[in-house]
Amino acid sequence: MIILIIGAGGAFSQVLKESNVTEYIRTVATGIQMNPLLMAFCVAAIIRLAIGSATVSTLTTAPLMLPIAQQTGTSRS
Repeated sequence: MIILIIGAGGAFSQVLKESNVTEYIRTVATGIQMNPLLMAFCVAAIIRLAIGSATVSTLTTAPLMLPIAQQTGTSRS
């Protein structure tokens, strides 16, 4: 069951990437001055409300927010 949930999160993330949701989030993010970590939390919360699964929302948000975090120069420490 856990493997199916992880697979669903990865598949849903790829669907969102292919439909250019990442670009939409990036354009919205450039207009808002918000910490990228807080923005990732907000995106995960919105996906969690839409899907209902915390695991899938986390596994979906991480690859979506990676380019945004890299662009803003967020430190890992």
